[in-house]
Amino acid sequence: MPLIEVAQRRNLHHRKYYPKIDGLRFVAITLVLFEHFPPWIGRYFSGGYYGVDLFFVISGFLITKILYQSKEHNFFKAYMGFLGRRTLR
Repeated sequence: MPLIEVAQRRNLHHRKYYPKIDGLRFVAITLVLFEHFPPWIGRYFSGGYYGVDLFFVISGFLITKILYQSKEHNFFKAYMGFLGRRTLR
């Protein structure tokens, strides 16, 4: 395996921004918005609750990623820091 490819794979584990997640967020937002449109659209499109589920999946991925990366340090301290940041947000 070439050295550049190995370096790129390592960067995936420490990445803080995932552009493809923005695409998933767009899909989730679109699904939720269609659910709130007038009923005549609902006849042709339903399933906006899948958008909410998708938001939960994205949140779970990001939270797990943050906690997994901080696992190498003190887990309890990292978890409390995470809760503090969420509270302030």
